[in-house]
Amino acid sequence: MKNIREIINKDFSYDGYVVYFNCITKQSDNAIDKLLHYFKNTPRCLDTSLYILTFKKNGNLFAFFENIRNVNNCKDYEKMIINVLNSKVRLCRNDYDLTVLNTEKYDNLHYWLYDCINKNDMWKFIPYIDRTKKHDEPDIEELFCNLNYIGKFINSDYYKIIGKDYEYKKLLYKLRGILNNNKRQKNNNMIKRFFQNCKKDIFFNNFNKHFRITNNKKDYVTKKVVCDLLDLDYKSKKDIRYINKMLIDWGVSYKDQKMVNKIRGVFLNISLK
Repeated sequence: MKNIREIINKDFSYDGYVVYFNCITKQSDNAIDKLLHYFKNTPRCLDTSLYILTFKKNGNLFAFFENIRNVNNCKDYEKMIINVLNSKVRLCRNDYDLTVLNTEKYDNLHYWLYDCINKNDMWKFIPYIDRTKKHDEPDIEELFCNLNYIGKFINSDYYKIIGKDYEYKKLLYKLRGILNNNKRQKNNNMIKRFFQNCKKDIFFNNFNKHFRITNNKKDYVTKKVVCDLLDLDYKSKKDIRYINKMLIDWGVSYKDQKMVNKIRGVFLNISLK
């Protein structure tokens, strides 16, 4: 069985939409109830996922749709939501904030979840999950709705790692928005180098939490253990090359031929802390 994080992130792998709604009028409770009903009944492609997070005290609703039938772009869906708020709640457009975006802004579902938590000032959400449970998977709805998955995520190291990476990327988007067109290539190269350095910092912060470099070839850690602790895929050649590239200057090498527990591949000169 895959780990829970991997299962949840896979829900985000298809084209989808994220919705952010905030209402500060006395109608906020009613507006959220109407939108909940509308989103729950929005036609989706078969076996796709819907995640909704609400907090009525702040007038906040966040939704992620893995795929929606008969919706071609964000603007079209935004108009449909506005129509619901107009007809069902009688809200004027300046009574609320509404944003509909493609999921491409986020690397995976946990990045979206991080953004929702921070926009909601860390207040507790009431989650609603509608997804088809695959064979041999945990019940994601149970985890979110009854077992405080969001609270546990906030207190995890993974949340802090995502936070640093996401804040770096937000800064990059802002930098790209103010680029001078005449210097775009030069500035793009500068931003690319900046982003690469940020990724290195995140990688080594995470690596140093779990491993120590020993410079002793008798010490090794299997690629599966390394990848699991760094939130990478041990079956991905790209991820293995990435780890090898990051660590090669530190005397760490990858040996593909050594087999442990029927899995081939170890990283030499490191040990677990």
